[in-house]
Amino acid sequence: MNIEVGQVWEMYSKQDNAWVRMIVAKVEDGIITLHPEGLLELILVHRRELLNSPERFRQARDAN
Repeated sequence: MNIEVGQVWEMYSKQDNAWVRMIVAKVEDGIITLHPEGLLELILVHRRELLNSPERFRQARDAN
């Protein structure tokens, strides 16, 4: 699966007990930079983890 800048993913937040929408901001050397919608922080995650941790990450069903 290709991961590209602008794709919408979701990350499960234990703190919020909910899925949080993330935008792929950068892809470089297997490291994905995610930007949570509405927040200024950035989250770095390895491509393997993004694709192989369905309990934590999933591609958004509705990217709108």
